[in-house]
Amino acid sequence: MKLSVCDDNREYRALLAEQVQEACAKRGTPFSVDALSPEELSELLDSGFDYDVIFLDIEMGSYDGIELARRINEVNLACSIIFVTNHLNLATEVYDVHHTYFILKSELDRRLPSALDRAIGRIPQNHADQIVITTRSHKLSLQTSNIIYADVYGHKLTIHHTGDKVFSTYQTLKWFQKQLPDFIKIHNSFLVNPAHIRSLNNGACLLSNGVSLPCSRSCSKQAAAMYSQYLASLF
Repeated sequence: MKLSVCDDNREYRALLAEQVQEACAKRGTPFSVDALSPEELSELLDSGFDYDVIFLDIEMGSYDGIELARRINEVNLACSIIFVTNHLNLATEVYDVHHTYFILKSELDRRLPSALDRAIGRIPQNHADQIVITTRSHKLSLQTSNIIYADVYGHKLTIHHTGDKVFSTYQTLKWFQKQLPDFIKIHNSFLVNPAHIRSLNNGACLLSNGVSLPCSRSCSKQAAAMYSQYLASLF
């Protein structure tokens, strides 16, 4: 488990990192904790950000913690963001981004265990439910259970994610299928997550986001068999 803390005050982020380390040690889970300045976090978000949990201040001089959180959402949706701040009046602002917890610094000792437990509960076991893709400017870690389907046109693979998010990478559908063999090929251009299928019949596949995709004749038999197998595994 990889954790980080980010605060513009060097002394406070060292203290916070120490408290997070102590809390993690009590849980018996292998972990590492890095203390980052907002400048260091910003640079990491441009080059690759693979933390499972981050404790993030909101007001950090010229850096806006909510904007940094928005960038974390863009490059690593699986990362749990725990806001740690002195400003209660900012509590409503954090709802503009996906986050796990909000803690006032004055209540850190009391709130840290619950916040950490909630964040750990969101981490996919052994990262088996994550896929890393490379876009033009970022490496992204996506939770595969939130991927609805992928399509390919030309040399560009597009991944359709819950929350109407779309990510593109220059990979093949064959590569994607190798990474996620449980996804079902319904067409030479489409791979779908069986957990997001609402119906599969009459040459069409209806998905959880309301999109209906064609199921080609050449793929229909195997697609139906894989979907039946998936449904049987639920019981």
